[in-house]
Amino acid sequence: MDTLLLTSLNRYMHESMDLVLYDLYGTALSAFSRKPSLRVAVIGVDQSIFENAEAIHDYRLAIEGYYAGRPHDIFHPSKSIQELRSSDYDLLIVGANSQAEETSLLQEMSDYFSGVNRLTCPVLLARRLRSGVKNAFLKIGRLDTCLNMRKLGLVAQALLSTYDGCILECGAFKCSTTVFMGQLLREWDDVRRIYALDTYSGMPSPTTSDQETIYQPGTFTETSLESVTGYVQGQGLSKQINLVKGLIQETLPKVLEQEPHVSFALVDTDQYQGTFESLNLIVPKLQENGIVLIDDYNVEGVKKAVSEIQALYPTVGGAEMSMNFYMLWNRTNSYFLSSCQPC
Repeated sequence: MDTLLLTSLNRYMHESMDLVLYDLYGTALSAFSRKPSLRVAVIGVDQSIFENAEAIHDYRLAIEGYYAGRPHDIFHPSKSIQELRSSDYDLLIVGANSQAEETSLLQEMSDYFSGVNRLTCPVLLARRLRSGVKNAFLKIGRLDTCLNMRKLGLVAQALLSTYDGCILECGAFKCSTTVFMGQLLREWDDVRRIYALDTYSGMPSPTTSDQETIYQPGTFTETSLESVTGYVQGQGLSKQINLVKGLIQETLPKVLEQEPHVSFALVDTDQYQGTFESLNLIVPKLQENGIVLIDDYNVEGVKKAVSEIQALYPTVGGAEMSMNFYMLWNRTNSYFLSSCQPC
């Protein structure tokens, strides 16, 4: 194939992945803020953002201002950071083409917002998110997971937007998503511990709350603790990922006895009891601005469990982010979904 054509295809594939991430972020922040469109400012120079500004607008992210960019760029007229008022926006996207640029911009923002002009909205580190996702995929190679690209993108955004607490995966199957999370954390020099809880022998029996479900004993048996242990070790993630075998309602309490907070949890048990017991234990220990993602939300037992948890904990908010994928949050502030802690 022609080299120029390959280069063009590669570029558009990367841009398509970027747009998926912006789409997901706009969906999540819009659902949380209950705004159909979000006012966005871009800080710095990021060619991917500039080239895709119109498409980004389609994802509820309306770019209304540019700061700390190229002073003579007539297409993206830029102001200095000292002219920025974060209260004018719902989101600040830090655009950078390298880690050094990003670090420099974050330092300038920290110096500015530490004064009277307090930061009042979340910050999305676009370069850190997309480079982390792409590099994680490259390191893993073959990814054998039930989650599609959109769901994995939401997992990545949730990881980048949370901190100060352990990470839980309730229902890990072959641990491909677990390894994806581990590689992302490594990319971002994040030392949070991941606990991957599963029977590692297939589904338990459903309850009457599951009604007529396809998730019966014998489903998802093509896994084992030995195989996932070898997989995690082969990826060099044994120190960060802790594999926990058994029924989640029996093993999760023991994990949470040693962990003061949960920053992010992925609940993917496919059944009522596993979902309800997981959420009932996780929600009280969810860190401020913490996130829980629930897969297979449209399965009857899973949806019933989520509904009961929201009734049990009235402060918990939530919304469906993608087909069959639900997000819960609790104890939030104006920095919810921010890629970095307040300046």
